[in-house]
Amino acid sequence: MDKKWLAACGLALTLVMTGCASRATEPSAPSGAEGEAQLKNQQQQQAGSLCEPGKEAWRAQGAPKRGGTIVRDQPDWSSLDPTTAGGRAYFGFGVYEYLVRSRACYFSDTTMIGNLAKSWQVSADGLTWTIKLQDNVKYQNKAPLNGRAFTSADVAWTFEYMTKETDLKSYWAAVTVETPDAQTVVLKMKDPDPDFIYKLGDERNIMLPREIKEQFGDFKRNAVGTGAFQLKSYTPDQEGIVERNPTYWNKGSDGQPLPYLDEVRGIVFADAAAEMAALRAGRGEHTHGEKIRKIDSDALKQGNPKNRYYADAAATIHGLWFNSKVAPFNDVRVRQALSLAIDRDDLIAADGGGGVYQGYVPQSLDTFAWPLEKVKEKFKVDQAKAKRLLEEAKFTQDKPFVFKTGTIYAQQLEVVAKQLELIGIKTKIEIAPAGASGPVIRSFDYDLAWGPPGGGRFADYWVGDLVRTGAGRNVSRYSDAKLDQMIDTQKKELDPVKRKVVVDQIQDYLYDLVPYVPSVGRVYYGVLACRIKNMTPNHQSTNYWGFEQAWVDPTGC
Repeated sequence: MDKKWLAACGLALTLVMTGCASRATEPSAPSGAEGEAQLKNQQQQQAGSLCEPGKEAWRAQGAPKRGGTIVRDQPDWSSLDPTTAGGRAYFGFGVYEYLVRSRACYFSDTTMIGNLAKSWQVSADGLTWTIKLQDNVKYQNKAPLNGRAFTSADVAWTFEYMTKETDLKSYWAAVTVETPDAQTVVLKMKDPDPDFIYKLGDERNIMLPREIKEQFGDFKRNAVGTGAFQLKSYTPDQEGIVERNPTYWNKGSDGQPLPYLDEVRGIVFADAAAEMAALRAGRGEHTHGEKIRKIDSDALKQGNPKNRYYADAAATIHGLWFNSKVAPFNDVRVRQALSLAIDRDDLIAADGGGGVYQGYVPQSLDTFAWPLEKVKEKFKVDQAKAKRLLEEAKFTQDKPFVFKTGTIYAQQLEVVAKQLELIGIKTKIEIAPAGASGPVIRSFDYDLAWGPPGGGRFADYWVGDLVRTGAGRNVSRYSDAKLDQMIDTQKKELDPVKRKVVVDQIQDYLYDLVPYVPSVGRVYYGVLACRIKNMTPNHQSTNYWGFEQAWVDPTGC
């Protein structure tokens, strides 16, 4: 492995999350202090103290116990297809696997380890990646795969499918895939990419079987993978159950086959109140997502102090989205007025606390994000100035703007709608039936939209395809030749210090031109029942491979 290359990659994306499933987090008042505390404590949560092999903070003492079922919430389960917009919530629980994935010894751990990839080598110029696959990996013994071997041909097919039929095409369109033998994959690129290791481990870049696509046409109702669990039953928008894969290839620290659990059952709760009731009654044992707020977490602690409570700063941005090519949003003064109208402190308070200001790079990507103090200074509310800018732009409105989001972000949208009304912008609120905002934002069926467009734990997600001319993720349709040139420069720069200079320049440029309006980010609160042991604290949107090594043991509860 080219160690200089890996060092550059590691430095280029150091995330700041401090919460661990094995440590309780004590939130503060709903003023944004909780989110800021999560960020500022980074230096006190050094990876070395949390991630020593065999002694990780999440690792339980004692021998693993086999058997049992874990019941948890499922944020959104209208489909099993992980490649669709918002699809990272649809993975199930360990049905699929990745080539590489985060070590996940603490939330937002960016050290990447092999999953289906046993090892990889990177050429000195960063243009060729040679990946060796794990030995003896088989698909689950379910039709139409029937336990066949996983090979390099599956990697090549997945990359081709991702390029042709998903919004990950920008990752792989310029990558050539070669398969010299069944256990070797060679990836060749025209330009170096300092974020490539993170794209390999992207939350949706799971290895898919071609037979499902060929027989059923898509991955919406059928799932067969190589993971520790296999699909047992699935009722859209209600419930899904996965059970132990008896032929799983990987083993635990005790040398015995994984997983230890019999089943994981996921339930889609209608709202936060229903989920809270289930957690209080013990009908839910694990949750981690958008529904539980700081105030909910505090209440649960009072009634169930032996459970483990943790927090995860989101690697995303809740923003205001529009088509920057059409009036009135093609006028930079109108876009600047929209940003000045938003009171971020009000948003954080109305959302129950635990939020944090966000600029054009999420605060959790601390290597590249503006310092929090700068973000708070830059994004101050100034409704008087916003009104003056609208007057200069001769802004008028014949009818209210259609303003959309998903159900999870409805409360935030209502707050923003009132803030926009204070500067003279009228809206008509429409809440889409989907929980997530990503599918709504990508539908383009609105005048204004609200929420996160998705999540990305590497810089190029935010200062690359989200604002590059013609890119699939560029939902604001923003186009600027100078910006594209800066994006190309940062995208190819392997020196993290030089790259940071360019990323800072891009953020300054975006701040002036406002291709969309960034606002805040959430701290996601999670609960893990006391009897669940040895589970890594990885985020819900990365397939919950933590269940792979978890077991059930009520000792101490």
